[in-house]
Amino acid sequence: AELVENLSSEAQHLVLIAQKVEHGVRLSLLTPEGRSWRKFSFSVEELSTAASILKSFGVERVHVHHALEIMEGMSAFLASLDCPYLLSVHDYSLICPRNNLIGSKGMYCGEPDEQGCLACLRREPAARSRDILLWRHLGVELLEGAQRVICPTIDVAARLRRYAPDANVIVVPHEASLYNPLRSYKATALGVGET
Repeated sequence: AELVENLSSEAQHLVLIAQKVEHGVRLSLLTPEGRSWRKFSFSVEELSTAASILKSFGVERVHVHHALEIMEGMSAFLASLDCPYLLSVHDYSLICPRNNLIGSKGMYCGEPDEQGCLACLRREPAARSRDILLWRHLGVELLEGAQRVICPTIDVAARLRRYAPDANVIVVPHEASLYNPLRSYKATALGVGET
C-alpha cells in the first residue's frame, strides 16, 4: 500500500491475487477506483492465460510479492507478460516450501542438504511441495529473472544469494522507520578531571 501511494502520480496500479483451486487458478484483479478498489474475479486453467487480460490494461512493469500457491506457473506467466518485474521477499518461501526454514522442533533447520530437506518435507503438516529440487529451481528462476529482488534484511539477502548468485538482490527494509531509526541519547556533561 505504501509503495502504491508513493508512486500514485507516476503509474496506475493493478493488484492481482492468485489462488490455486482444483481446476486451475482463481484470480482477483483489483483496480483503483477513487480512494478504494474495484474487484474483478475470474478463473483460468493456466495462470499464463491471464497475461493477455493484464496486457489489455497496458501493464509495463510487475511487482511480485508472493508466488506461494502458483510457483509452477509463475515463470510462464511473467514470460507471457513480457515486461520487467521486481520481486519483494517477505519470507524464505522461494527456497523452502515451508516458508520459514523452521524444522520439526520449531527451530532454524540449518538449511541441510537436499536429503535433509526431503526428509523434512515428508513430515506433517504437509508442505507446499515435497520436491525440494523442483521448488528451489522454480524459486531461483524467479529470483534470477527479476530486474531487482528487494530483501528486508542483510541476512535474507545473503541466504538467497547462496541459492541464486546471479540475482540482483538489494536490501530495503519494509518499514520506512527502519531506514532512519530514531535514536535518542542524552550526554551528561563531564566536569574538569572526570572521565
